[in-house]
Amino acid sequence: MDNTQVADSPDQPTSGASSGGPPSVKGRNSGSNGSSKPGFFIKTIRALFGYRKTSLTALVLITAILTYVVVTIEQSLTYSVTLPGSKFEKSILESSWLDLQEIGREQHPYDSRGNDRVHDYLETRINEFVKKKPYITFDNDLNNTNNIMYRGVAARNFNDVTYYESNNLLVKVDGKNKDLPALLLSAHFDSVPTGFGVTDDGMGIASLLGILNYFSSDDIEQPLRTIIFNFNNNEEFGLCGAQAFITHPWFNEVGYFLNLEGAGCGGKAVLFRGTDYGVVKHFNEVRYPFASSLFQQAFNNLLVHSDTDYTVYKRNGLRGLDLAFFAPRDIYHTPGDNIKNIKIESLWHMLSNGIDYSLALSSKLIGYETELSESTSENPVDNDVAVFASFFNYFFSIPISRLVLFNLAFILLIPVINIPFLIIVFKYKKNWRIGFYNFIKIPLSLVLSSVVVSFFSNYVVITINEFLPSSGSDLTLMTFFTLALLSNYVFLNGMNLIFKKHKSINHDEKLVSIIQISAFYWILLLYSTFKLSYNRVGDDHSGELFVPILVLIQSSGAFLGLLGWSLQSRSQTVSSIAEENEPLISSNDSGYGASDETGASEGNVIQTHEAFTKRSVKKHYSYDWFAEYLVITPLSSLLLYYTINLVLSGLTKSIQESLQSENLIYSVLEYSSIFLTLPLIPFTFKFNRILVGLIAIFFLVGLINIFTKDPFNAANPLKLRVLEQINLDVSKNESSVFVYGRMNTPIKSVINDLPSVKKNHIEPQCSLLQDGMVECSYKSILAPQLAPSVSSFDDYLKVEVIRNSSSSSSYPFTLLSGEIKIHSPNSRMCSIDLLNPKTSEKYLAQESPVKLVTVYNELQKNTSYISSQTSSAIPDGFSRDGDGNYIYKDLGGVSQLTLNKLNWESSFHVSFEWVPSLLVSKDHQTDILDESNEIKLNIKCFWADLGYPSESTNYQNSIPSYDELLRYSPKYISWANRDRGLVSVSKSISI
Repeated sequence: MDNTQVADSPDQPTSGASSGGPPSVKGRNSGSNGSSKPGFFIKTIRALFGYRKTSLTALVLITAILTYVVVTIEQSLTYSVTLPGSKFEKSILESSWLDLQEIGREQHPYDSRGNDRVHDYLETRINEFVKKKPYITFDNDLNNTNNIMYRGVAARNFNDVTYYESNNLLVKVDGKNKDLPALLLSAHFDSVPTGFGVTDDGMGIASLLGILNYFSSDDIEQPLRTIIFNFNNNEEFGLCGAQAFITHPWFNEVGYFLNLEGAGCGGKAVLFRGTDYGVVKHFNEVRYPFASSLFQQAFNNLLVHSDTDYTVYKRNGLRGLDLAFFAPRDIYHTPGDNIKNIKIESLWHMLSNGIDYSLALSSKLIGYETELSESTSENPVDNDVAVFASFFNYFFSIPISRLVLFNLAFILLIPVINIPFLIIVFKYKKNWRIGFYNFIKIPLSLVLSSVVVSFFSNYVVITINEFLPSSGSDLTLMTFFTLALLSNYVFLNGMNLIFKKHKSINHDEKLVSIIQISAFYWILLLYSTFKLSYNRVGDDHSGELFVPILVLIQSSGAFLGLLGWSLQSRSQTVSSIAEENEPLISSNDSGYGASDETGASEGNVIQTHEAFTKRSVKKHYSYDWFAEYLVITPLSSLLLYYTINLVLSGLTKSIQESLQSENLIYSVLEYSSIFLTLPLIPFTFKFNRILVGLIAIFFLVGLINIFTKDPFNAANPLKLRVLEQINLDVSKNESSVFVYGRMNTPIKSVINDLPSVKKNHIEPQCSLLQDGMVECSYKSILAPQLAPSVSSFDDYLKVEVIRNSSSSSSYPFTLLSGEIKIHSPNSRMCSIDLLNPKTSEKYLAQESPVKLVTVYNELQKNTSYISSQTSSAIPDGFSRDGDGNYIYKDLGGVSQLTLNKLNWESSFHVSFEWVPSLLVSKDHQTDILDESNEIKLNIKCFWADLGYPSESTNYQNSIPSYDELLRYSPKYISWANRDRGLVSVSKSISI
């Protein structure tokens, strides 16, 4: 760069603006008619690396293209995962792929015969592997060997109690050292009613079969550590299978776990979260690591509205990992989760990483098991929360306590290193004099651009195309980003034009920007470090590994700039004589950002004489900008875009789940666009017309798409949730279909276009719910056929009251009791809400008078409603009495009972015991018995089978209303279940 400053005489102080950097070439006195001209090499270097707008434009375009390409390749399944080359691994993958095809042949929720088919298929496959090695054993929870009751986990509502009959399939590969804690490998084989369960969680199950295939192969030796496989059931509605394993005898042998899950549909399986650094660090031994503790932070801060079996295992003291597919969520739990929408590379990614991690933990001693001299104590940092990330199959992890130490070192050292150089530049070299305007304009510009982007987001994008991020998150981010860049360009150069006289203050405007952004990152690091020091669930910051890296990058750029300025002598002026027709270094009075295609810098007008002009010239051929750019912009842009893209990949589809999620997504997009501008802000002054034009074009493309792009399409569908409800309290011969989705989506138009609705002139009824949701319902004329030989809806749910509170002879001196039987043909899932009889509302936490629930073991042919034990003798929590009945006692009260059974023909036989309520007299002196000592039960049973074996053995369509939705909905609609089934039948009784 060639910066020229003019003074009236060599002795006068120099004035003028310099935006390129410290002077590196000085002028010389000359009294001759000409001056020496640079050679070809020098001209070439200046042309390529001088601080010219053309050079900067080329670098910015290269940076943008490379950043997008690198991040796309890194997160691509095709480019980062290679199918196996060895014959042995090929055979394992091909076998697992066939298993996946069999598993995903049909929907197979717990409440379906498809679930039984998958269970039987898995049992057959497991036995094929078990018989190969004498140290491999098999156990099956079937036949009521592991029925349990427990408080709700997935819903985080500890007043909900679940009864579950387990049919988990368990395999144990005994290790050589049985004293070592075993490694648990877990996945669930049930699906949701609307999905084929290929990604969720067929690939997890197929991977478990592949790992079992590996360890049972002839060429593989017995592992050092025992490995236990849990092929569990009914994860989707209560994490039941994992909870059942906690009560299995093999659980006591386990110390570590790897949970394989699917919260998306295909792609790459990401390491979601880990319990501690001691187990996370071994993930570096897998061949295709893909991981980010950003997901761990999102889970722990409850930003992800779903849960996995990982939660059960962690709560019960195990240490391990959650490995799962995470995108896209608009196909997750829908018919789109099928074998057609995934690739075999996805299966191999999970399967190969599962094999590698299992080998890593099963083949050696880890943690406290490792003998170090005379000590067997575990490294204290192994129990720390882990911070981790991956890039191009390189995995990095660090304990949170060590990251805090590194952050503190950066917080202390960066000012210690950079501030002295800043003092040298200002105080001793006196090369800089910065006024208030020059100091404040960068922060003001960033604030203004944030306001512009926020205004544009809220009053343009959300108003015109609210759900655009669902199909165009990249497009939305690009539009916000280009708008932020344009806003900063216009503001900064406009202010320089308005306050032109302030440019006479000598300073490096680019370096000032770099230092200010570095200071902002430093403050961000200070906040992040403080939060990491007190990291906890609900306020987790373990995903902020990118913050110290940003600080290091930006501070390094600031250091280079300050070092260059501090090594220069004080400003000097020199004089030279030039001919009138000699090309001038600068020929106009331009502000930052003006045209600079010849390589000349911004400067004051050079006054000429008719023949010769005596002038004072200070020349800066500075190339430090190039080093600053290369250190800051490419690396920061890559890190920021990679992080943002990862976050948006996991979050954007949740815009359909709630208004709260929508607000979060738009906030992420807005903040992300501002952060993406930071690496370019120091160089914004030198953007030329071509670059500004390109940015404007990209913004206009985004703006046009905001007006024209459909937010939903076949590849990015609108997910609607459906449940057909039969309320026997209202009608015994009518059913209604309820459709649940986001407000301002075309739910009503989809319903209105159904043939049954149009033919019968049915008008859908819609009502607004909380958090931006809407529920529409319509009367269905397509009656479900949920069981053979059933002619009336009333036959689908019959409740037999065996005993109620009014027949209690000991009332009011003991707990009241009520006993019922629920008959629901072809249904294996029911729920009972305990309602306040006066308000008909479900009891809230700690309000329910019901303290004891018993589910009777029908195999014992029990007829008595009272347990052989008195209530006071029954322990809190889950227990069984002498007759084998299942009892759950909770003095805090029970507000809901969820029931799951395996036998299609049996009934649910349940009793409740509750505390009598007392009414206080007006004078508060005496207690009066409440004569209405009853509880109200709202009983609801669910059906999820899309067909049933009829008497003629033909497989019939049992839920025609759902079939109609699938057949006649637009291609941009996908359907998911609203509840445990596709049809529910309910009725209320009092006992």
